[in-house]
Amino acid sequence: MHDLIRQYAADLAAEEEPQAGAALRRVVRHYLARAVAHDRMLPSPHRPQPAAGDPAQAMAWFDLEYENLVAAFDAAVRLGEAEDEVVAELPQAMRVWFFRHRGTDDQTRLLEAAADAAARLGRHQERAVLLSDLGFARAAAGRLVDALAAYELAEREGPDDDLAAGLALRIGLVRRDLGDLEEAQRQLRRARALFEKLGQRGGQSQALAFDGWVTLRLGRPAEAVELARASLALAGGPAQVSGLVTLGLALAADDPAQSLRTLREALRLAQEHNLQHNQAWCHSALGVALRVMGSPEEALDHHRRAFELLEPLAEVQLEIDCLHEYAETCRVAGRPDEALALLDRVVALARELGRPHDERLARQARDLAGSSAAQGSPGAGR
Repeated sequence: MHDLIRQYAADLAAEEEPQAGAALRRVVRHYLARAVAHDRMLPSPHRPQPAAGDPAQAMAWFDLEYENLVAAFDAAVRLGEAEDEVVAELPQAMRVWFFRHRGTDDQTRLLEAAADAAARLGRHQERAVLLSDLGFARAAAGRLVDALAAYELAEREGPDDDLAAGLALRIGLVRRDLGDLEEAQRQLRRARALFEKLGQRGGQSQALAFDGWVTLRLGRPAEAVELARASLALAGGPAQVSGLVTLGLALAADDPAQSLRTLREALRLAQEHNLQHNQAWCHSALGVALRVMGSPEEALDHHRRAFELLEPLAEVQLEIDCLHEYAETCRVAGRPDEALALLDRVVALARELGRPHDERLARQARDLAGSSAAQGSPGAGR
């Protein structure tokens, strides 16, 4: 509906149906109540025990009602400060659902408005949680500097220890993606200490896993293996995916058989729990490991599968990570032209998102791929 027609219809409704505002308030509050009820059935690291119910049916309800939930949120915003409670709480009730659909424009817009509503309500801890989730959504969308800005605002709200630990973990991940590996490691180790103080094994596991990933990038694979194994000792189920990926990559050069078993177990867990973004990550990691093992053609199959899984997702950060690795495998496989096309995509995304580190890495890789092309692809068959 055109905006002018929408406004005309709203004006007519206000004249002819003086109780329409009250009815609309009942509708948006109804959607909030239903969203909260369904969200409570979904397992979450922030919820020790979900409410009774079928998590699959609860997730299906969010899938079905998503457009109505966004419409209800927008209606609550239009109703003004009287509905700030709906505006502040509805994105939190959609938190687990958004974890599987993160980085979308809707999610970012909802969280920005929700944080403002929480501020008007004087709910500082709630605002800090919303700002932390906003940073996570921006990071998934590849907007790393904007993500850090949201995290810094969350820290100014005086978060409790639980949220402070989560913020340190998320800041560490953004610093990693910005290429500041030493600061990333400092934040991840701070997160681990905070989670340990709280007795949160799942949080400790994630901090250890990503500390291992950074350690591997810093050129210390043996230390990365130990960190990944410590991570796996603290977690179970899908929470092990991060530790398994780190361990599999760290073992790729020295223990190929164990590396592949580990990465395939990570993929199995991601598939079992329908975590599509983690499935893409696992396929990319398998591609990297197989390239290291000297099987670039087999590796390419996994890189292609990763991008098939990424296509419907708003996961620009993961796309950039996978593009770098896919391009390198193409170069090693003797396909420099394909590598150059992939690296051009990284350069375009890096410019669009203001990411000089990724643009610099892509240009360095382009020079290497260009040299391979000029020399007749000497990497072919390796």
